[in-house]
Amino acid sequence: MSHDDDHDHDHDDDDESLLEQLREGLEYAALQRLLTGLFRVGARNKGGRATHQFGVGARGTLRVCDELELPAHEVWEPGRRFDLILRHANLNNEDDLSADYRGAALKLSDRGDHVLDILMNTGPTTVWCHVEMFAERMKLFMLGKLPEFYERHPDALERYWGGLRRAPAGYDTLAYYSKLSGVYQARDGTRHACRYRLLPADYAGTDTGLPSARDLEAGVLATARWPEETRPVDQLRRDYAAKLAAGEIVYELQIAVRPAVDDVCDPMYDPCRAWDTSAHPWSRLAELRLSEAVAHAELEPLRFSIAHAPDSLGVFAAESATDYTSIGHLRASLYAKAAKARD
Repeated sequence: MSHDDDHDHDHDDDDESLLEQLREGLEYAALQRLLTGLFRVGARNKGGRATHQFGVGARGTLRVCDELELPAHEVWEPGRRFDLILRHANLNNEDDLSADYRGAALKLSDRGDHVLDILMNTGPTTVWCHVEMFAERMKLFMLGKLPEFYERHPDALERYWGGLRRAPAGYDTLAYYSKLSGVYQARDGTRHACRYRLLPADYAGTDTGLPSARDLEAGVLATARWPEETRPVDQLRRDYAAKLAAGEIVYELQIAVRPAVDDVCDPMYDPCRAWDTSAHPWSRLAELRLSEAVAHAELEPLRFSIAHAPDSLGVFAAESATDYTSIGHLRASLYAKAAKARD
């Protein structure tokens, strides 16, 4: 075989690699359009949010800690204060006493200018690690075959139970995690990844409302309240408003930061994996003090999105539906388009 033949094979390999990348890109784009369309339909049909539809809000302040063990950052400056709106919500169900994921969404502003949104949910990891897996779950759910998803992915079942909370003692008795790895670009230009965790000031160390043996036996479709439960469907929302009326509710926002790598398929970006806290510990970032309830009419038009961020705290790009960064990339696009359907 001649050297020219070798070069021809090299070109063939290069061409095939480019074609494969193109196919993956087209598949990813198609999935993005499909999932965005589904969320827009969901938002339109519900006349509001496609998820986290039922919530309660509070207004207060977020103050960054005076001492930070972090690379210097343009947003997270020691001692800086932000105006804050926090919204707690159930992921799917109107009934606060059902088995569901619980969310905490933060909206930070400075002198009237919107700076950043942070979205978090119960459980340290996601159920799905990339868009392809998320689309598979959506498809089986719509076909009425959700248990089949967990039969195919038994490890995902453990993660599902890891975030589910049934009738917790209150929204302020839970830990909330961003789960996705976001951009953290320091003032010196170095690029890092970060994750957030929100804890109530008097957090007991373990969430209330953890799944019981009864939940595990009933299975993933059994999210309705137990038959013996008689409290109102908005019990958690009522309790939260009552606590605000009696005084401040205080939280601690934490952050973990580690150097970023170029490979978006690196396990560090996998939202199904919690970071090793011995290597990448949680660090105190800010104190949140909530003092005033936000009226429903003011709260519900607000749009919380991970796309609401400066470039230095943005999302990592994705080119394939199997990139670990694809969930964040999709959410940044999806929420913006779904929100338009609410107008």
